[in-house]
This record gives sequence, C-alpha cells and structure tokens, in this order.
Amino acid sequence: MYLKKIKSTVIVSILITALYAEKLNVRNNTDVSVIVTVRDKENKNGVSPSLTISHEIQSVVIQPNEEITMILDEKKFNNSIFSVQGTTMAAPPVVSRISNECSFSGYRNDAVFTQEGVTLICSVTQEEVDYSALNQPDKILFDLALQACKKAYAPYSNFYDGAALETMQGNTFKGCSIENTSYGATNCAERTAIFSAIAHEGAEMKIKTVVILRKNKAEEIIDRHICGICCQVINEFSTRETSVIYIFKDKITIKPFKNIFPEAFTQATISNH
Repeated sequence: MYLKKIKSTVIVSILITALYAEKLNVRNNTDVSVIVTVRDKENKNGVSPSLTISHEIQSVVIQPNEEITMILDEKKFNNSIFSVQGTTMAAPPVVSRISNECSFSGYRNDAVFTQEGVTLICSVTQEEVDYSALNQPDKILFDLALQACKKAYAPYSNFYDGAALETMQGNTFKGCSIENTSYGATNCAERTAIFSAIAHEGAEMKIKTVVILRKNKAEEIIDRHICGICCQVINEFSTRETSVIYIFKDKITIKPFKNIFPEAFTQATISNH
C-alpha cells in the first residue's frame, strides 16, 4: 500500500432512470463522489470500430448519496448516432424508457441502456480510490511512475516527479522530471513520457491513461498537480476518453482529462484569429 487507506466503496451502485431521451435521474449510492458522463459513439465514414469517435453529451460530478436530474442537450442527442458492438443507429427525438439500476464493479465502467433500438451510454468514474481498487493496467502504470520518480533530476526543487502512460495501442512509457539551472529548460515528467511515446509510436500516438506522481526528498509521496504547459501537451495527444491518475489531498484521484483542462488552446483557436 503506497498511501494510507481511504474510505471508499469498491462497488459503485448507481441508479439511472431515463424517463425520456432528454432527461436522466441519477443517484450516487456510494460514500465518494463519482463522475457520470453521457456520451454517444459515432463511427464516421465506415472506418474501423477501433477508430470510433466518442462525443460527450453531458458530464457531471455527483457527490456521495446525492441524486440529481441531468437535462441532456436535445439537439446533440437527436443528432447523435449511437454505436454498441459495431451496430449503429440514429436516435429519435423522444424515447420512453423504463427504470434501470446498474452496479459497477471497480472504479470506472459503462452502463449501456438499449430500448426500442436506441442505445445510451453512461460512463461512471469514481474520483477517489484506494491502490487495491485499481485495475491491473493502472496498478502497473502507478508502479512505473513510482520507479520513474527515482530517476528524476531535481537538485533545485527537491521534488522528484515520475509519470507513466498507456497509449491507445496498449504500449507503456515512463518519464521523470529533469530540471535545469535556467528553470525554463526544465522538462516535467509527463512530457518526458509523452515525448518518449511519440518517438516510438509516431505522431499518431494517443494517450489512454497517464499516472503522475511526486516524491519529496524524504521519498514520501505528496500531492502533485499538472502544470498548464503539460496540460496543453497532453491535450495535443488525448482523446475524449483519456484519463489522469494523480495524488490530491493524499488520495489517489482519477479524472477524465477533459474535466481537468476543458478549454485547451487548439488548432481551432488558431483558426479563429
């Protein structure tokens, strides 16, 4: 165990009642906050399902034992194409649905509701977890990031950062922070890992999950936040499903990257000026 054990529920039970296509009633039955993201998956131009694009319709953080009503964007929903197991279908304006109760084993999973030929996908992510609750791929990334901390060059800050990421192709890469006397030439751990991944996979590399950790001079794991430059670099190689694992208030925290950095500087930003 790398951190003190936190109070968390490994089994996330969440009640999702869809009255119409435009509205979801969601209750969080856990003792930790969860993120519920409603999305569709569009497979454009008949490309491979592995290249399916995920579009977010609505995303919200729900606090412990809280119940909310999510009002979905009607225009987005009506124009969406939903895909499950390779089958695509268009959503009608209004779809009557019955109540559904789903249990999620672990800290993130999808609930798929299908009725009258229409599918709605709800992703549930538990924000805070214990190390033992991580799935095996994320445990491996966590351990690799810890190893990378030992390689960090940090004579000025004494903050030893390590990062590890998994690409959408399933490859893993790690990196450490490398400081410089000029400060501006310093490279953060996550950028080191990303640049290594690009060097191996090429410019089409996309990040599935990245773990970012920090140790102090006493080799204790401490809180670590992503700087703006690294957020911008992650955004360049992220997808709508990219997630970030880091330490916040001594707890392992998992968030979709889009929730951390929702308004990135993009190519569209350049085109608009």
